[in-house]
Amino acid sequence: MTPEQIRLVRDSFTSIKPIADEVASTMYTGLFARDPAARALFPADMAALRARFMTELEAIVTAIEDFPAFLTRAGQLGARHAAHGARPEHYRLMGEALLAALAQHLGPRMTPEVEEAWRRAFRLVAEAMMLSAADA
Repeated sequence: MTPEQIRLVRDSFTSIKPIADEVASTMYTGLFARDPAARALFPADMAALRARFMTELEAIVTAIEDFPAFLTRAGQLGARHAAHGARPEHYRLMGEALLAALAQHLGPRMTPEVEEAWRRAFRLVAEAMMLSAADA
């Protein structure tokens, strides 16, 4: 990722942070619409998970500039997700759902440049998580 893409991800995350639960809710709704069977991997009450997702997303957005810290954070997350049954196809679906949720809540601020920056950021996270999951 370029420094400009990192800035775009950080700035857009800052703008959605006040509505973090709404964004997470939209993202999970989108994920389950894409793969209804994935719903079984999650708890019935999603409130705590939505909060945890946004906390982890913020931590990754913060760490992305420090690649070793980013890899450590994403790796730990990947190992935990592997233990819960996450498979490689889930990462693609999660990425699609996240980008759609961001587009919905950012509205016109989701420019092609912002979308590409998020796409690259998610790809980095997913790859680091899947590598760690494979080692777990």
